[in-house]
Amino acid sequence: AGYGSESEAEDEAAAVSLPTDLGRVNKASTKSAVKLQEIGPRMTLQLHKVEEGLCSGNIIFNEY
Repeated sequence: AGYGSESEAEDEAAAVSLPTDLGRVNKASTKSAVKLQEIGPRMTLQLHKVEEGLCSGNIIFNEY
């Protein structure tokens, strides 16, 4: 059950050129189509806090 059109795989923005072999089918220097499919519910996210670094820097933004 595809949700996209057949022409999406022909779109240049959806094609990638592989730098190395990735298995039997995906060989280097060939074009492969990339197609994303939504598999779950959409989420609404809200920003609470922004810090410099990882849990050790100055607080740039804090909602509270």
